[in-house]
Amino acid sequence: MSLIFDEMIAFNKLDENSSNFLVSILKLIVCNHEELRETAVNHFQQKLHEINALPLLKVALWILGEFSSELSIEESIICIKKAIGSLPLEDDKPQHSANEEETKKNETVTVKKIKVKTIILPDGTYGTEVVNESTEGKGGIKKEPSESNSPLRENLIKNQILISVLSTSLMKLVYHIRGDVSKFNRYGSDVVLIFCSLLKLLKGNTQVLLIF
Repeated sequence: MSLIFDEMIAFNKLDENSSNFLVSILKLIVCNHEELRETAVNHFQQKLHEINALPLLKVALWILGEFSSELSIEESIICIKKAIGSLPLEDDKPQHSANEEETKKNETVTVKKIKVKTIILPDGTYGTEVVNESTEGKGGIKKEPSESNSPLRENLIKNQILISVLSTSLMKLVYHIRGDVSKFNRYGSDVVLIFCSLLKLLKGNTQVLLIF
């Protein structure tokens, strides 16, 4: 069964109809075969960070939120956090006009900047990292290369529907551990941080699109 899931995930460049057909197959499998649900959950926990196709990302998040068992809920939350990466979610592409670039062409600029990031610690929880950034060079401000974005992170920045699917899945996962106060407090606070970052992204990014 894992081999079938691997083959499905490998089809990242299919057209929309083919991708939707694969999604329909996955939904039929997990809805009609209860004995395969845990297999599907475990597989997507391991492969979520590798999935590029938007329809498969949405169904993977739905499966994790809907069918994670009591024993696998924590791992589902952790794998989603790792696939998202550090917070806040933002598009760091530089935006300079042609005139600004021409004016700064021969200038040497030194920029000192302190940036606070929310990072994932080795135990799966979020922590705070303070980065003191200093860059110097010609041709204007040079930014440090942004971190390598996972497919999930890149798609979240661009797609409002995926944000909705992610939020729903995280809410379901946290709801299922509400009876365990220590787990609820630990992962609930992490989910709130993710929600705040998503809200900030939606508020500040006009390029987030409604794409089904």
